[in-house]
Parts: sequence; C-alpha cells; structure tokens
Amino acid sequence: MNKLLFPNGGLPLYGNDFDFMQSGLHEGINAVLRPFAEQVSGNMIVSGLDFTLVGSNYHISDGWVMLNYELLKFVGGDTGITDPVDLQDGVVVELYVFQDSSPNATRTMANGSTENVWQRRQARLAVVGGLPSLTVSDSIRLEYLLSIAIEGIADVSVPMIDFENSWTGSGLFSNRIIRRGKTVILRGLLSVGTIDDAVFTQIFTIQEGFRPKVRQYFICAMPNTSIALVDITTSGNVLVIGVQLSISSPPSLLDLSNIRYETA
Repeated sequence: MNKLLFPNGGLPLYGNDFDFMQSGLHEGINAVLRPFAEQVSGNMIVSGLDFTLVGSNYHISDGWVMLNYELLKFVGGDTGITDPVDLQDGVVVELYVFQDSSPNATRTMANGSTENVWQRRQARLAVVGGLPSLTVSDSIRLEYLLSIAIEGIADVSVPMIDFENSWTGSGLFSNRIIRRGKTVILRGLLSVGTIDDAVFTQIFTIQEGFRPKVRQYFICAMPNTSIALVDITTSGNVLVIGVQLSISSPPSLLDLSNIRYETA
C-alpha cells in the first residue's frame, strides 16, 4: 500500500499529497473486495442492509455497499414498503454525492474566499433513479459470495412442505428453504392457519440437512401490526405463537423472510 513519508525538516503539503494518501487506502480495500464484486458486475452488498418491520413499514439498516467497484457507506431508513412481498427485488440503492455544508467542512482559502471542501459520497435508497445502483438481493451479498468461494458450492434449496394445522404457502411467491454453505435462510410468506397467543402451534417441518444445530427463536412480522414468535427445533419442527395479535383484524399472512441460522 502507498505511504506518504514525513521526514524531519518540515514537509510542505499539496493537494496531490492528500490524493496520494486517499488513493493508497482505496486501492488496498478495492484489491480485497474486487474479486468478489467482479462476480456481480461491481455492485455488491458488503454488510448491513437488513430489513426490519417498524410499525407498519419495513425499514432497512445502515451498511456498506460497492457501486461500480466503489466502496460506499449506505444510510438506511424507511423504505415505505408495508407488504413483505414487495421486498423481493423491490428495493433499489443508488449513489448519492453532495457537498457537506456543515461548519467543519468549510475552509477559508488563501485568496480569502470561503469554500466547502468536503464532498461526501454515499449510497441511499433510490430517489431519482441515479446510476450506478443495485437492487437489494441476497445473491449479491458478500457473505453469499464468500460461501461460494469457501464451500465451492452455490445455493441448495428445498420447498417448504408438510404444512399442518391449516397453514399453507401463500402462493404469492415461491416459499423456499435455502442452504448457503452452513447458513440456512428461509424465504417464505405463509397463509395463516391455526394460531394461539397461549400455546405453540406446529406449522410445518424442515427437511434433514436444513435443520438448526441448536434451537432457534425468531420474531416475525404479520399484517395489521401483529407479531409472532417462531420456534425452530433441532428436529426441524417449526412452531408459532402469537405475541401481539390484532383481535379486530386477524392477520392473514406470516413473513418468514428474516429467518437465518447455522446448520450442523
């Protein structure tokens, strides 16, 4: 990595000296991440960008992305999406460049003028359809690309089957159980059957090879501000109990799409 030397005697600094330092850091980080980004045309999720239901809207967390091979901080927030179906390939992130006008970013120049000297380059939820951009998807996450490189395999998936107690797949999109190396991810939107707020109800069974190595509990979203606790046992039993159920407007769907865990 390039390094700017500071010998004794009082080093005069110029603009290209700072550019030299910036480029050295950028080139080092890029060298590490680029081989993975090249597999997805330079647009990749490095970390974060996870969805959480807040009130009736889904929010996306802060994180880091690569857009056209440039590493950028992503500032999350409210997606405005209320239906979990719309999260599937429906959230776009774009490059956002602006001049920071805060007092810390202002300098008085040698000619007496005052200038904003900090340019911030970030990623944000798409507003104007700018380029470069990416659509949020697990297939462009660094952890997924790493698993392929380490395990030497791509995703293995099976359908959700053996539903019980009047629970079914919603039919709105394919309900799958995905194994990515040793990580299992559920992608499911289920039509609600029997559900109680006092006892757990069995809803389906996960196949061998996709079951957790230790028992798992997850809070999952339902329409009408309802919330369910999902229990997944090491034998593959998937059970649910209502934690916050809307009595006046009972929920019709259960979103399992935020569930991920390690298998044996």
